[in-house]
Amino acid sequence: MSSFLGVHMSTFGDRLKEERERLRMTQTGLGELGGVRKQAQLHYEKNERFPDSNYLTAVATAGVDVVYVLTGMRAQNAAITPAEVALLDNYRNSTVDVQIGVGRLLAETGRAVERAEKVQYLPPAGGLVIGNHLNAVHGELLGPED
Repeated sequence: MSSFLGVHMSTFGDRLKEERERLRMTQTGLGELGGVRKQAQLHYEKNERFPDSNYLTAVATAGVDVVYVLTGMRAQNAAITPAEVALLDNYRNSTVDVQIGVGRLLAETGRAVERAEKVQYLPPAGGLVIGNHLNAVHGELLGPED
């Protein structure tokens, strides 16, 4: 970690290591996903070398927040924990019927629309209701009776 005027600032390597640990991965495991050996991964985390775009693309598919690693700023609405990464991946690879069911379940249990600061109706009829709340997007699917 470096410092500037007494303020501690994380480096690329610090953030890459933080992401690897957040995903509960070893240096060997993340390196393999990125197409490099453990030694290269170690060099990246020590700021001795920097990966290419192929590596960053590959580790992004494992859930690494590459925007955060590069800039120090978290991407909004990014999955953070391994469970969130898996949940989002499962959702994206589910059928529309399953996605609708999950949307209804989460909207009911989280009462997202009630907490929303702004509600916007999207077509088609019976489509998704989006509410913005604390930099998050929550949805509730409405049926024809709504």
